[in-house]
Amino acid sequence: MDRRVIELERTNENIEIKKASLERQFEITKKQLNEKITNLNEVLQSEKETREMWIERYEKEQKEHTQTNANLLHNKSQLKDQTLATKNIEIKLQTTQKANEVLSEQNARL
Repeated sequence: MDRRVIELERTNENIEIKKASLERQFEITKKQLNEKITNLNEVLQSEKETREMWIERYEKEQKEHTQTNANLLHNKSQLKDQTLATKNIEIKLQTTQKANEVLSEQNARL
C-alpha cells in the first residue's frame, strides 16, 4: 500500500509538473499570439493610412486634371475667337485697301 501511495504521489507530482509546464506554454503562446495580433493591427492601420493617402493623391490629381482640361478647352475657344477676329480684320483691311485703290484711281483720273 505504501508503495502504491508513493507511486500515486509521484504520478500526481508528474501530472502537476506537466500541468504547470502546459500552463506556462499556454501563457507564452497566448502572449505571442496577442503580440502577433497587435503587430498585424499595426500593419493593417499602416496599410489603411497608405491607402487613404493614395486615394487623396488620386483625387487631387484627378481634380487638377479636370481643371487643366477645362483651361485647355477655354484656351482653345479663345484661340478660335482670336483667329476669327484676325480673319475679320484681314477682310476689313483688304476691303479698305481696295477702296483706297478705287479712290486713288478716281483721284488720278480727276
